[in-house]
Amino acid sequence: MLKQYPTKLIITLGSQSAVFWNGEEIQEVPAMEVAEIIDTTGAGDTFNGALAFSLASEKTLIESVRFANLAGSLSITKRGAQSGMPTLAEKESHKAFKNLRGEE
Repeated sequence: MLKQYPTKLIITLGSQSAVFWNGEEIQEVPAMEVAEIIDTTGAGDTFNGALAFSLASEKTLIESVRFANLAGSLSITKRGAQSGMPTLAEKESHKAFKNLRGEE
């Protein structure tokens, strides 16, 4: 299925990763570990919203999936769908934010 829709289909695998076909190979973006899962409600919506925001900000697909993974991961550390969605400032202040481009 991934190969049928290069760079168009992203499959999220919850606590494992998100994967997509970049036209040459399957790209796997590992999920971020969190200390405690409070509520997974809205994590997928948070992922999708963050992905759309990042793509609209002209980031690459891999950067955008990393950004969306961070957002989804942070959202499950709070209760509720809307109240669990992290702000941009919360994402930027997280230690994983600097690694969105694959930097150390």
